[in-house]
Amino acid sequence: MELLLSDVVSLVCIVISAVIFSRTEQQKAELKAIRSELNVTSQCNQEVLIFNRVPKVGSQTMNHLIADLRARNNFTGFTSMDGMPESMLGGETVFLPQKEMRKMAVDTLATTEVNKRPFAFLKHQNFFNFSEFGYQSPIYINFVRHPVERMISWYYYIRAPWYLFEETTNSDNTTRVDKKDNLLKLREYKTNFEDCFRRKQKGCHVEENFSVHNNPWMPDMASQMTFFCGHGPQCDAFNSKRMLDIAKSNVEKHFAVVGVLEDWDMSLEVLEAYVPRFFAEAREAYATNEEIRHVNKNIYKPKTEKAVKRELAAKMGRELEFYYFCRQRLKRQYWALKDGL
Repeated sequence: MELLLSDVVSLVCIVISAVIFSRTEQQKAELKAIRSELNVTSQCNQEVLIFNRVPKVGSQTMNHLIADLRARNNFTGFTSMDGMPESMLGGETVFLPQKEMRKMAVDTLATTEVNKRPFAFLKHQNFFNFSEFGYQSPIYINFVRHPVERMISWYYYIRAPWYLFEETTNSDNTTRVDKKDNLLKLREYKTNFEDCFRRKQKGCHVEENFSVHNNPWMPDMASQMTFFCGHGPQCDAFNSKRMLDIAKSNVEKHFAVVGVLEDWDMSLEVLEAYVPRFFAEAREAYATNEEIRHVNKNIYKPKTEKAVKRELAAKMGRELEFYYFCRQRLKRQYWALKDGL
């Protein structure tokens, strides 16, 4: 029996289609496995979200966005709690090397119930490993930003007029505005970042293995890796290999999503998909609330010389590696969504 050319063509098309279908199904299965691997949300306590805010990565904007989402998604939120270490120590408690202080914080977060509703806790705080004290991990999220841009942003942020004052509510519900304590000296406000960095002045000098939390020469909040590393001594050594390794491991094991300021829209889409209990409708909320989109913009920050940025980047190699690691992970999470899985 002779086959017509059209029959041969049809047969070839069927074979090719079968191969393509098989390969497509294999790719879908691979993407599904990747998405499962990258989504740790299901392993976490679904009632608690912790946003342990890295400063100057859009965290104020995220605070306002989460406030908007509370009513939409039926949860509540806190920036402080009774029983947390700051009630004893005062001020920011980003780094807690004392085990009893960490236990106090974790006990409070793990056992708090708010009218049987889920809650979000938002604070500048290094990562807590809840399993250290026998608790299931909450849903952790955070954001990162290019480390050089973040450090420069912080430098000018603490020199902006609004940072110099704080508003206090009086007992009669009136408010007053006072100057903050521990302000910089006048000449420090007048010094631009380039001069401060080149002169290695206080608050601008970074070196590998400098203490992140207890060195006056280091810029405040200089490391974003430390927020993902934790509270051990290895999480206090600036730009160290050990800090990088621990931070990467914690991101993969414990953080549902680490957004990226430079990939803002992508970050919101991934948050919606991977943490829907808290972030459903996040993109709509952000798009329709103009106040959220204009939080904390610093009109007083000038441009910084590219040469200085390059010099600073050379001192932050592992901070940069961590940033690009988080950025790649976010993109993998995003592309795992694009197949409609």
